[in-house]
Amino acid sequence: MNHLTDSIALADRYWRLCTALAATHSLGLSWPPPSHPQRSKAVGHWGCNPGIAWAVGNLLPNCPEEDGILLVIGTGHATSFAFGHEAIRDRNDASEISEISLKYGQRNGTPSETIGLRDVPYIGGELGPAIAVGQAIATSSGRFVVTVIGDGEFETPVALAGLAHSQVMHRRADSRWLPIVNANGARMGAKSHFSADDIAAIMTSFGFRVICSDSNPHSAAEAATEAFRAADRGARVAWISVTDKGWPAPPLGGKDRRGSAAHKLSNLDLDNPQIQIEIADWLDELTEGLLDPDGKPQHDITEIARKATFRIATQKRETPLEDNTATGKKHRVEDWLSPIEEVDRILANRGTLVFSPDEAHSNRMDACLGGRDTVEVLAEEVCSAWAWGSIEAGREAVVASYEAFSPLFASRIAQYSKIGYGSNF
Repeated sequence: MNHLTDSIALADRYWRLCTALAATHSLGLSWPPPSHPQRSKAVGHWGCNPGIAWAVGNLLPNCPEEDGILLVIGTGHATSFAFGHEAIRDRNDASEISEISLKYGQRNGTPSETIGLRDVPYIGGELGPAIAVGQAIATSSGRFVVTVIGDGEFETPVALAGLAHSQVMHRRADSRWLPIVNANGARMGAKSHFSADDIAAIMTSFGFRVICSDSNPHSAAEAATEAFRAADRGARVAWISVTDKGWPAPPLGGKDRRGSAAHKLSNLDLDNPQIQIEIADWLDELTEGLLDPDGKPQHDITEIARKATFRIATQKRETPLEDNTATGKKHRVEDWLSPIEEVDRILANRGTLVFSPDEAHSNRMDACLGGRDTVEVLAEEVCSAWAWGSIEAGREAVVASYEAFSPLFASRIAQYSKIGYGSNF
């Protein structure tokens, strides 16, 4: 067997098992298959999870054992994929998988959109910032970072702005960052506004080399290998992976479960005996040959899953602020600096990354502008996301703005406050 054949076989095994686990999680099923419902209603989102697992699975055979990749997934809609991947990595017991699936989205269980997980730099309900967060982590940490967004998420202004300005962060360091668009053609309740061809044209205009593939195993494996190698060399490359939303779910209860109908499965009657049989048969077939007798993933699937992680353990740089009181040093009146000038001096001395929407000079941050640690882009959401990613990677960062933007930044603070308890941000 050659490398490509081996890669295709491993990617298929990972994809099938991760998809089955994601379905188990969303539907609240028992594990291992043949499964039965433990609750009467599905929760969370389903449709994007198999396509993300397909892209990640085809990428994994290319990753080195010793370093691997850091996954930044752009939406809380992918919570069930994250669960499936972690369950494979950790070789969770069948009872543990069943219990987590039962409690998902329930009182005293995990929320339907998982946010604020410790050491997980980005997984949340907000669509779009993952692009810039991933860029900043790659630049600040030196890790190979893969950011996966959906074609619906591609429509958001902050995602487009992050892609349009990607060269700003890219030229700051020899960063290894690969954006993947999970182009499944459907958004919530409707068709995607951008086709895969539209996305490719837009990203090409932004200066990316674009590689496309579909659900054909050879197409996906070759595209993944080409995209990984180019990104590993520091090239600006993007991979568009085209699959049907919800694939490979079969019709359940006589209704199609692909496309827009796959976004959520909350209308699926899990108390219906016929639907229970259809789900059990599907998952039993999907996981054939992938599990040990005790319901744990076979070791080859676990080994490949361990090449990717959502978690980033960073050692924060400790640079204490100056304490003039402790030293007894006092400023003379003629040495007095305005507050912003003092902030400018401290940040410049500390080497803090400063992200500003084109107003650093008017804010009198001249010392910071004199170094290489200030980035100005007239896109406040992108500045915020770059700061977020830098901090998660262990690099000190601030966003400098001014009063005209205060309503916009107030909304950023409100958005980030709900995740701050479990992250570095």
